[in-house]
Amino acid sequence: MPLISPRGVSALASTAQSEFSGKWVIAKCKSGTASYMGNGEYKVKYINGTVVYESYNSLQFTNLLSPPFSGSSAYQIIYNAYPSKVVFSIINGTVNSEKTYIILIGAYWNYTPSPASETYSVINSILSNSSYSASISAAEAQAKSQGICFVLSSFNGLDYYYTSTANTTLLSQLPISSSPLQSLGVTSISALGAFEGVSNNEEIAVLAVNLAPTNSQMQSIVSQFQSCL
Repeated sequence: MPLISPRGVSALASTAQSEFSGKWVIAKCKSGTASYMGNGEYKVKYINGTVVYESYNSLQFTNLLSPPFSGSSAYQIIYNAYPSKVVFSIINGTVNSEKTYIILIGAYWNYTPSPASETYSVINSILSNSSYSASISAAEAQAKSQGICFVLSSFNGLDYYYTSTANTTLLSQLPISSSPLQSLGVTSISALGAFEGVSNNEEIAVLAVNLAPTNSQMQSIVSQFQSCL
């Protein structure tokens, strides 16, 4: 397993620029890697060179990928677990004179069962079961009718969902004032893209703000980020 390298995180800005044009820079004080030291403690290395030790009584990871295909309603499972490694990053951009952001977080577990392995088992069973294909297609079609691109599929060993939209009517209903986006200075959103993927030992989440990336563009960002885990 390769060592975590902050340099790999730094390369995300150039990947974003290649995919979306404009100007991109990584937030060095908000991007880096964390290694689990045991007893709830992490060694956190930021891109700007800062190294700190953070302790947590517990960390909760939510099974965000559980869709409503297994029953009449969506379900959600919350785990208490310490991932072996965590990579996180915020990339600030300016595209067509608009402020844009890509927020990424990834976690790696070196043991099973874990939040990653259990979620992967659920989603993999759905994707490999042909009886769910009609439900997946219907969900994708319904999203498209509302101006939302939605895909549930597999990529680079990850089972994932991807969604993006530039539907300003829907986006205007988002509660930005009560969300972490407010700390970035976001007051309105013109477009949004999201990716949530999981493998047997990894979980990756990406949020693109004021961008509506295509699935292939999102995969390019995810592929670069995944190499950092």
